[in-house]
Amino acid sequence: MSCSKKARVLSVDSGRIVVQPMSDALCPSCVGQGVCRAMTGRARAHQSEIEIPLSAPIDVSPGAIVSLTVLESSMRQWTVRAYAAPLIALLGMIVIGAMLQWPEALVALVAWLLAMGVFRVVTRHARIEIQVRT
Repeated sequence: MSCSKKARVLSVDSGRIVVQPMSDALCPSCVGQGVCRAMTGRARAHQSEIEIPLSAPIDVSPGAIVSLTVLESSMRQWTVRAYAAPLIALLGMIVIGAMLQWPEALVALVAWLLAMGVFRVVTRHARIEIQVRT
């Protein structure tokens, strides 16, 4: 299942498009997984605007209505990266702490901090492929 949402084009430059999602009902992926907000590009200062980098030129003008689509495979990859890497860091720190015989509270704190740091880095630099269709 893919995630699709209609959006109004605000501006188009050579390497990016700025859109404003239209307030319509959530697509089935958003209802089931709640992934739209995390995956629809980099939120700009104004929360209702989304800036999407373009990999190829697009022939649209400001005011046009486009369809933003995130494929299921792209959603799955983002989810795996966002949750698998912190989980591996968390479990790895627990194993290391046990081997070094650290107090449980210290192991839990360090493991939590490490997992949260890994989550932040992975999600901050993750790229999601969004198809923009006219």
